[in-house]
Amino acid sequence: MTTVTPNPQHTTGHSPWNKGHLIGPKPPLKLPEVWGIRIRLQLESNTRQLALFNLAIDSKLRGCDLMSLQVRDVVHGGRAVKRAAVIQEKTGRPAQFELTPQTRQAVAAWVSEARICWPTRPSISVPHTERCVLPASLRSEVRASYTAQSGRRDACSHGEPDIRQSSNAQAGCPRRVVASAPSCGCPGPVLGPQLVSREHRGFLMSNAFNYKRLDRNDAALLLVDHQSGLISLVQDFSPGEFKNNVLATAACGDYFGLPTILTTSFEDGPNGPLVPELKETFPNAPYIARPGNINAWDNEDFVNAVKATGKRQLIIAGVVTEVCVAFPALSALEEGYDVYVITDASGTFNQVTRDAAWYRMQQAGVQLMSWFAMACELHRDWRNDIEGLGQLFSDHIPNYRNLMTSYFAKG
Repeated sequence: MTTVTPNPQHTTGHSPWNKGHLIGPKPPLKLPEVWGIRIRLQLESNTRQLALFNLAIDSKLRGCDLMSLQVRDVVHGGRAVKRAAVIQEKTGRPAQFELTPQTRQAVAAWVSEARICWPTRPSISVPHTERCVLPASLRSEVRASYTAQSGRRDACSHGEPDIRQSSNAQAGCPRRVVASAPSCGCPGPVLGPQLVSREHRGFLMSNAFNYKRLDRNDAALLLVDHQSGLISLVQDFSPGEFKNNVLATAACGDYFGLPTILTTSFEDGPNGPLVPELKETFPNAPYIARPGNINAWDNEDFVNAVKATGKRQLIIAGVVTEVCVAFPALSALEEGYDVYVITDASGTFNQVTRDAAWYRMQQAGVQLMSWFAMACELHRDWRNDIEGLGQLFSDHIPNYRNLMTSYFAKG
């Protein structure tokens, strides 16, 4: 019997190159992640990055093709074009794409701000190595920043964004944003050299968000149009769940002693009267029955009642979200107030219209939160009143009652 002696050259202990790394297809970006990145870039006034990201979404190009775009490809006569076409480097085939209004606006803003041509090399025929130079260390740094912006839990779960023109796309089928490394090895659309230029390194290394906490001494609660007729339109929550959330929000206002304003719109018509539970909770609160103003902020009595509170933080909930909540929230924000919208105490027709309203308000600077988060942020410390806050939660969260029962049993 022959004994096989292992070759020492094959027992050196080298680890496989892909050990500990996820390879293969990466999960696609979800719509909230796309909007989250856009909003973050807009709030930071990063016109260059916003234009590249929007172009990447619209064009579905590979990273190398996106980085090869020039001003003349997307701007004619000083205006961003509605439709553009480029030759793909990998396939040599033309790829046509349309630019949405927000992308055209971002591109025009970038070109106007830069006052120079598109920040890539002057010709599409420039060698690959000259066009996509990005050190591995900086690429990892940028990927980590992108991961934080997009809300992904793990940077290894996706590569750089690669938005490609596939055969399905060329056939007219819907295309998706795929988070993976381009096959040609280039950085993805938001990982080009311009992202790590000196003037933009601060965006990657710092967080400019200013956490403005709710302050019970500087907050007022506005309950807008929780009327019997309008509530019947709410479909993004079940009826029982939504009613519980609204009453929980009202209970928080009562528990923390927040100045509260109740208002209705055209209650003599199909909108119906205010739900009676709110009047019972706040019998002495200002009650503004608007004769027809859709935007509560257009009603002088309502605005005067808000100003009379002397508070600068406004907590708003109402029906429906995209109108009765969004309109006064944006108006108050314009007047210099800090606005907080209670998402689960505001309802509308469906999830699509709700998400659109959330994105619109969040983009403007409104803070979105649940009634539970509002209560915790106002309370700050359990030691302020364990029993009181516990009772508030127990009244509106059935499972929390079990938690408090266990706590009191120990005492």
